[in-house]
Amino acid sequence: MGDFNIGDGLRKVMLAGIGALATGVEKGQEIVDQLVEKGELTVNQGKELNTELKRKAQAQHEGPAQQASPATPKDEATASMPTPAPGTVYTIKHQE
Repeated sequence: MGDFNIGDGLRKVMLAGIGALATGVEKGQEIVDQLVEKGELTVNQGKELNTELKRKAQAQHEGPAQQASPATPKDEATASMPTPAPGTVYTIKHQE
């Protein structure tokens, strides 16, 4: 036990603590950078998804209006008919 020096032991413990702290800071920075990168990707993906949804919604909104056929005389006749009140019941009689 004559070779053991308390000063060297304390020095090694202090250097090990400093090394652990430095390693922790480096790893912490790497983790923060990764999280920021993932967050940026998520934001960009969200923006792309939002743009795509807007484009699809606009295409669906414009699509039926463009595909509609011109009004026929029958359509014009029924268009002027009044809309019945909710709950109105009509009886249809068959004529012979």
